[in-house]
Amino acid sequence: MKRLLSILLCTIIMLSCFPSFAKAADTDKTANYLIGMVKSPTIASVGGEWTVLGLARSGADVPRSYFDTYYANVTSVVKKQKGVLHERKYTEYSRVVIALTAIGKDPRNVSGYDLVKPLCDYSKVTQQGINGALWALIALDCGDYGNADIRNKYVDYFLSREKKNGGWSLSASSADPESDITAMVLTALSRYTYRTDVKNAVGRGVALLSKLQNSDGGYSLSGEKTSESTAQVLVAISSLGISCSDNRFVKNGNSLVVALMKYQKSDGSFSHTSKSDLMATEQCFYALAAKDRLMQNKTSLFDMSDVLYTGVNGKSASVKVQPVVYPGRTFGDIKESKYRNEIEKLSARGIINGLTDTEFRPDKTMTRAEFSTIVVRALGLGKVGSNAFSDVSENAWYKDYVATAYKFGIVNGVSESRFDPEGTITVEQACIMIERAGKLCGLGNTLSQSEISSFISKYSDSKNVSSWARSGVAYCASNKFLYTSSGALSPKSPIKRGEVAYMLYGLLKEAKLS
Repeated sequence: MKRLLSILLCTIIMLSCFPSFAKAADTDKTANYLIGMVKSPTIASVGGEWTVLGLARSGADVPRSYFDTYYANVTSVVKKQKGVLHERKYTEYSRVVIALTAIGKDPRNVSGYDLVKPLCDYSKVTQQGINGALWALIALDCGDYGNADIRNKYVDYFLSREKKNGGWSLSASSADPESDITAMVLTALSRYTYRTDVKNAVGRGVALLSKLQNSDGGYSLSGEKTSESTAQVLVAISSLGISCSDNRFVKNGNSLVVALMKYQKSDGSFSHTSKSDLMATEQCFYALAAKDRLMQNKTSLFDMSDVLYTGVNGKSASVKVQPVVYPGRTFGDIKESKYRNEIEKLSARGIINGLTDTEFRPDKTMTRAEFSTIVVRALGLGKVGSNAFSDVSENAWYKDYVATAYKFGIVNGVSESRFDPEGTITVEQACIMIERAGKLCGLGNTLSQSEISSFISKYSDSKNVSSWARSGVAYCASNKFLYTSSGALSPKSPIKRGEVAYMLYGLLKEAKLS
């Protein structure tokens, strides 16, 4: 009965976006049109990444071979150009990072080249202006790449570029905001609304877009009505969790979707203004995918925490149950510990060790290298890749574990070249790493932005959770991998060894690897 009511409610919401006289979007026809028009997708601003993104995020029935062809083409280009996609246009890197992440590939290792690294070069990215910065931030956020400092730097850049009465434009010198640039900036900022300054700027941007909407529900660029401007606004409000039927975005009974569908042709393509146009079709298609994902309570278009990782250079992660090698193993100092069961289970399989044969020290903190090691051991991951960090010694006992955890996307460095192996791992760092490990186990994060906010808000110190860690904290909280689900989380405090055991065993149990 509850399932039936949920389906009925979803249907009502869907129908509310379409007045009775408006035709519904035939997204299957559009998907087939794109597959037919772009038979061999490669690195291209049209007929490349945006087609791949739309098909991957729409849930369309696309043969895996289609995405494999794209990856092969990308690999070929990257090899030929020795990892340099463009000297000045860093949006080339952003598009490829987004598309690769959408199909479950690691953009940090494409034939040995890291395509994420250029996006962490703030000065070069911003040389391309606001367009370069917004797509760089979206790309970094889509797969949780880079570090918090560079991402917040881009956020601050957007705040500095806001117009007097709200909104953004391509030119810094222009006094008038533009609907499409404003929409794309809002999409980029959608994951940072926990910051008061961002929340206020986003509120002004949303109000501006509502004001700029045409009477037919669509949008214009330089006085000309276009499907792309309408599509970008639809992506923005969907990323912010705003329904297409929200009164702010319905004019004279016409919603954004109603306006967008006026551009669709009988073959499934969309026009820029009147004639079929591949660029317009790509943008309209992924905009409809963004709207559908919101209505289906999935992660947003560019939040790819739900995408399962398919491997490093074609090598998939092969997780497996670890055998019991130390049956009955225990430690004298965990008899009264609330984590005793989890510690003993992991220790019996050689996943986590004591500090001595008799002491586990459940209240002691753990280093980043130690955490990387036990996660790699827990999943049974074979050695992949080589050392990528200058501060990880070639003689360090943990070198191969850190390299493997990095190549499989479980950990990031604290900078482009440093890992800080001896640094103490915090609660929120552990959460995001467990979330990434979960993806390798087939347990991707499917929480919507509203659900993420809901789980985090249960903690009295929720405001202290960093932006990059929100999805990971919510993921662990929703799966009950955290010992506490109420009170204070202390996200930036060092996590204790006993807490790590509880968290990791919970993941293994959920993944049926225990």
